[in-house]
Amino acid sequence: MDWPVDHFAEHRNNKVGRYAVTTKNLEAGDVILQESPFVVGPLKDSEFVCLACYKTLENPIALCKTCGWPVCSEECSKNAWHKEFECSVFTNCRMKYRIEHIPGPQLECITPLRFLMCIDRNRKRWATEVCAMEDHSTARRLDEKAWDAEWNNVVWFLRDRCRLSDRFTEDMIRKVCGILDVNAFQVPVTHGFVRAIYPKTAVLSHNCVANTQHTIPPDSLILTLRTTTYVSQSDELFSSYTSCLLPTPLRREYLRKSKYFECTCDRCEDPSELESHVNSLHCISCDNGSLLPVEPLHGFKTTWKCHFCGKKMLGNEVAILYEKISKEIEEMESIKISDEKLIAAEQILKSYRLILHPNHAFNIMVYHTLSQLYGRAKGYTLDMIPDTLLERKIFCCQKVLECLSIVGPGQTRLRGYNNA
Repeated sequence: MDWPVDHFAEHRNNKVGRYAVTTKNLEAGDVILQESPFVVGPLKDSEFVCLACYKTLENPIALCKTCGWPVCSEECSKNAWHKEFECSVFTNCRMKYRIEHIPGPQLECITPLRFLMCIDRNRKRWATEVCAMEDHSTARRLDEKAWDAEWNNVVWFLRDRCRLSDRFTEDMIRKVCGILDVNAFQVPVTHGFVRAIYPKTAVLSHNCVANTQHTIPPDSLILTLRTTTYVSQSDELFSSYTSCLLPTPLRREYLRKSKYFECTCDRCEDPSELESHVNSLHCISCDNGSLLPVEPLHGFKTTWKCHFCGKKMLGNEVAILYEKISKEIEEMESIKISDEKLIAAEQILKSYRLILHPNHAFNIMVYHTLSQLYGRAKGYTLDMIPDTLLERKIFCCQKVLECLSIVGPGQTRLRGYNNA
């Protein structure tokens, strides 16, 4: 089921292809559209999970009595997404799940198979909403290892082992795999994550400063798209395919590798990132200036230069620095909520205070974590911390909000708004 779309119109141009504009003035928080997924299924690199509730399974004996593929209960074996899709196919071709290959790529075929079967069952929606979605097959083919793995795990498996060559051509299977790779939303559900295709929402172009945000309840999986800021009639609607709390070279690298395009939005083109300085370094030579990328669209191939004294830092040196700090933040985030995690977070800020701009993205990420740890970590609960640490919590919140007012403005989850 889908709902009438009153505030959304699709257009097309040579630069971005399809894009979306509003059909009326919209206030922050207004609903633009709601839609149900065209297909839902396990992630591409899925663990051994139930094919109905997507809970990670530790018992390899948890298999569907009908088809012999992973489900965690009799109830889950009756779930429509399993029973009416892959269960019937695997039963007909007597293709059982090979538990001796756990973990393995066997579940990679599930979502593409469901996608193909959904096309057969909903030709109208396929033709009007889904077929035009970008699959970037030419760019995807350049990654020979991934292309060959897809042939083995999906194309050959479905056409040969599952005897579906009369129903689905290799080109069609490749197309749905590409649409999934490029357009699928990763959605948290009760017991894990799924990927799902929402065709209307996918019409929105990417911008590193978005003016929309979506919510997807794990029970219904019905996507609701809302504005985060005021949007005038006929203005373009943007979503963000990556985190707004990443510096330009890391955002653009992610978009290049996963979405197959080079972002050239205003934020990416601006060395100061709209004066947010989330990609700026502190100049240790003059102590008064900041090092900014000379040509930000060139990633780590450009040079960072101080606007005050002219001091330079090579892009490859910045890349090494970013990789080091990213690893430290990742290790810190892997620690459970505790005083140990809080101390580790504060240490990161201390270690790089003379290297990173105070508003650098890495600092903001750590401030965001600290804003939650002060008041929750053992020994740092609100009833225990002195006023000085309460002020520290407030400071961390303010730093995050100041940054988000530029790179993630309006009614967003990061700013504390919950429209679910």
